[in-house]
Amino acid sequence: MPIPLHHLIGLQNIALVCLNLFVLNCQVGGQDLAEIVDRIEAIEKQNNRLIQHVSDQQVIIDNLRKQLIGINEATDRQNVHIVELQESAFDIPSAPPRQSLGSSIHISGEAGVIFRVGEANTNFPNEEFRVDEARVFIEAQIAEKIYLFSELELFSRESNNSDLEIGELYIEFEEVLAIGDWDRAVNFRMGRLDIPFSEEYLKRDVMDNPLISHSVADFWGIDEGIEAFGELGDFSYVLAVMNGSHDRLRDFTSDKSVVARAGFDLTNQLHFGGSFMRTGEIDPEDEFLTELWFGNGFFRSIGSTSTTRFEVELAQLESTFAWQNGEIVWQNSDEIFHNVFSISEAKPFDLGYYKSKDNPKAVVFVKPGRVDVFCSIHSQMNCIVLVMPNPWFATSDRRGNYEIKNVPPGTYQLKAWHERLPPKYLEITVPEEGTIELDIVMGLSELPKF
Repeated sequence: MPIPLHHLIGLQNIALVCLNLFVLNCQVGGQDLAEIVDRIEAIEKQNNRLIQHVSDQQVIIDNLRKQLIGINEATDRQNVHIVELQESAFDIPSAPPRQSLGSSIHISGEAGVIFRVGEANTNFPNEEFRVDEARVFIEAQIAEKIYLFSELELFSRESNNSDLEIGELYIEFEEVLAIGDWDRAVNFRMGRLDIPFSEEYLKRDVMDNPLISHSVADFWGIDEGIEAFGELGDFSYVLAVMNGSHDRLRDFTSDKSVVARAGFDLTNQLHFGGSFMRTGEIDPEDEFLTELWFGNGFFRSIGSTSTTRFEVELAQLESTFAWQNGEIVWQNSDEIFHNVFSISEAKPFDLGYYKSKDNPKAVVFVKPGRVDVFCSIHSQMNCIVLVMPNPWFATSDRRGNYEIKNVPPGTYQLKAWHERLPPKYLEITVPEEGTIELDIVMGLSELPKF
């Protein structure tokens, strides 16, 4: 029969007591018996306290064991519930990561500095240096897909003063409505905007059109209003409602200008477009002119002094065709000799010396590549011609946006090029349906390290 632990302790103590009594008897045989009894009683009390302490510890251990068993049972039940929920619950998509808009402001600019050799019976009969255009652009994102854009004109080709003027100044709401795979089906701008009549104004600035090849009509202007614009595949459109008058601070009539423009890319090479504009009624007493520039001037009243209102209605159709084999005609408008030539592998040529009275000379570019063009007389005169191997290319606008349309599905190597920066190559895969977005950052960090 097993002996309980506290009984074992008691036997040990009794043995100790007996041993103590034996030792005491051996040492002090005549000691008073009462004193010995007192010592035995003290030892017995100490033994009882020790037994009680062990018993209390056992109770605590039993309670802890019961609590641990309860915790394990609760954990098992919780695991069972989790498994049941995972098996029966619907798949809930996780929330997209919150996009940080940042607080940066993008500042950029463009300028064109020219030297005019002078020509009789023109606006510039004398030889002169001129800042042809100079602009500063400021852009900031104020919310998701909402931007503030401002254009400050330091100099403009049509102005003969150096006063600082406000060009475009608007708030843009991008991707307001998507239709199918077309994310940019409906967008809005509100503020001071380019008048969206014709398509020439899209490439009128000095960086977009360094050769200043404007048409005779040269429609353009800036007016206050609101416009909706978008793209649906090969179709694009703009619809605007504006003040119509030239006064920038007020509009003296309630009749507004309405402008509509639509374009369609029939093929990669052929584009059609059409525009319509009604200026709205203009008060010749307070407003004098329309805001639309036409043929080196503004529309104005040609009636008598009793005319109280006038308006203009315009319509235009346009088309653009891009040849696969590009041709550039080099015309010398100066009275001095020039000699246009290139030693580039893609297209070496030498047009010889000729003046403005001589016939222009043309060069056809067939082989893809970069062609650096110079003048053998004037070292500061040069340009770069890029001959593309296919129609899938684009130039970025002043905000850095670009779009390459009608690219067949497949994997391609995309090349980003800048005249003064190292090129950047990226591999992209175009899907069967939909579009892809790709941000490209170019800079001096791409230069090789030595």
